[in-house]
Amino acid sequence: MNGVLAIVYADLKRFSKSKPALVSLVLMPILILSLVHVVFSGIAPNEMSYILSNFVIFMAILPAFSAGMTLVVEKQYGMFKELLAAPLSEIDIVLGKVFSASIIVLVPPFVLLLVSLLLGIIDVQHPVFSATALILISITLSSLSVAVAFKISQIQSFQYSVGLALFPLFILSSIVLPLKSLPSPIKEIALINPLSHAMDLFRFSVGKFYELPPLQSLGVLGLFSIASFVLCFVVAKKQLARPV
Repeated sequence: MNGVLAIVYADLKRFSKSKPALVSLVLMPILILSLVHVVFSGIAPNEMSYILSNFVIFMAILPAFSAGMTLVVEKQYGMFKELLAAPLSEIDIVLGKVFSASIIVLVPPFVLLLVSLLLGIIDVQHPVFSATALILISITLSSLSVAVAFKISQIQSFQYSVGLALFPLFILSSIVLPLKSLPSPIKEIALINPLSHAMDLFRFSVGKFYELPPLQSLGVLGLFSIASFVLCFVVAKKQLARPV
């Protein structure tokens, strides 16, 4: 466990040295909240909660594009070889990388949610469900991002590949439109999309417009987070078995 914590600490310390990235993680949610408040200032409070729910989950998607970036940088500049030389198991390395990426993914949605709560714009009736939804979707997206990072050694290729993986997840979900408004084939896909379940679970937590049983969404998210991590470990194991 000490090895996992050491990797998380090193990754977050390296990420914190990128001031633009660090500032954007904190300021982007505040900027979005300000714009939403100005543009939709005349709408009813429950509709504002619905809109902000969409943005809270959306804020978990954007950092996933860079969540595995520290690993790509390490591989590109040879620092990853030092990690391989350390007395760490494969599972320690994967856990460390996924946990540090998950923290990066969690910052923007939690900042947006916290500021919204402090300003009284949104009311979370079931905080355990909202927190669980954010944590599980962050693990899912981070595992996918890190899995791509283990396969790719170029920053630009990594960004394009993560975008290619996440864009269909975003479009084929209930973030853009509610499930009831989606055409039948798209709705069937959205029902097995982890983003749809994270979105619906968060809407349930604020008591607005949820369409699926919360325990069902919780179970689906849990399965996806486990499956994504297992996929990441399988990909990583192949890469760790040979020189990087």
